[in-house]
Amino acid sequence: MIVGRCADYVLRNSGNCLKVFFSAPLVSRIRRVAQRQNISEGEAKATVQKNEKLRADNYRYYTRRMWGAAGNFDLSLNTDFGEEFIENCIRSAMKL
Repeated sequence: MIVGRCADYVLRNSGNCLKVFFSAPLVSRIRRVAQRQNISEGEAKATVQKNEKLRADNYRYYTRRMWGAAGNFDLSLNTDFGEEFIENCIRSAMKL
């Protein structure tokens, strides 16, 4: 398993892998960051936006692609659905 690091791009020609993108609504990401870092939601929003810009810029620099674009992945999952749902989706996709 490779998390981040432009893994979908690095593995773009590999037929024996499952490329998964995890996302969540902005409000969920803000709440998660606020709780984990014990900061206000305003600070968390700024942190989330800054980190997402850095990720997108880094990804575009190394791949010349748009970060998070559905066409770069086999599966895109909303983390708000919970770990059990996500695990079941990934396991099902791996069986295909």
